Amino acid sequence: VRARTRVPSAADLAEDDLVSAGKQLTDLELDAERRAHASSEVLGTALQWVLAGRGGTGTVLGSALTEDDLRSGLEHCYRTLARHADNTRERIALVDTANRIRPRTWV
Repeated sequence: VRARTRVPSAADLAEDDLVSAGKQLTDLELDAERRAHASSEVLGTALQWVLAGRGGTGTVLGSALTEDDLRSGLEHCYRTLARHADNTRERIALVDTANRIRPRTWV
C-alpha cells in the first residue's frame, strides 16, 4: 500500500494508484488503530493529490476524490487514533489535528 502512494509529489500519482491502494488496504486484516493509521496515510496522499489540481471520479476507502470527502475521511481516522492514544497529550494532539483537517462548514 505504501509503495503505491509514496512518491515525491502526490500530483505524480494516477487515480488508479490511489484507488488500488485503498482496495489493498481494505483487504488487509488490521486492528482498528493500524487501519486508521494506514488509512490516514492513503487519504492524506489522496487529499494532496486533489489539492494539487488533480481530480477523479473514484473513491478511496469510501471517500470520493473530492476535498470535502477526503477531509471527512481523514477526520474520522484521526478521531479513531485519538481513541487509541496512550496518553492525554497524544489524544489532544490527534483531536486537534482532526479539527484542523475537517471540511469547512458554514452554519
